[in-house]
Amino acid sequence: MSTLEQITETQRSLENTLMQRMAEFESQLQGSSASPSSTDNVVLRKEFQAFKELVRNIFDLLRQQISELCKIVDIMETRHRRKFLVINGIPVCGQRCQNPAH
Repeated sequence: MSTLEQITETQRSLENTLMQRMAEFESQLQGSSASPSSTDNVVLRKEFQAFKELVRNIFDLLRQQISELCKIVDIMETRHRRKFLVINGIPVCGQRCQNPAH
């Protein structure tokens, strides 16, 4: 399970880093605008907002996929453990039982 935890931690770290850099870029974009009515500046802001929303949607999707992966791995581990269930009190035949119905 540590590998899945590492994947989740890596995803969080990447998301935090990217969000921090986008916030820095956005503050630079707002601070550097000499003329806020400039057409290029308005277009750049709209494109940046669209990019930011796209990145958020991608991270949401990635988060959902990691969550589903964790659930599937948990189910697989549970099934694996079930195969090794030990039942006490039932005699074990040395050879294959001749008649399993009795």
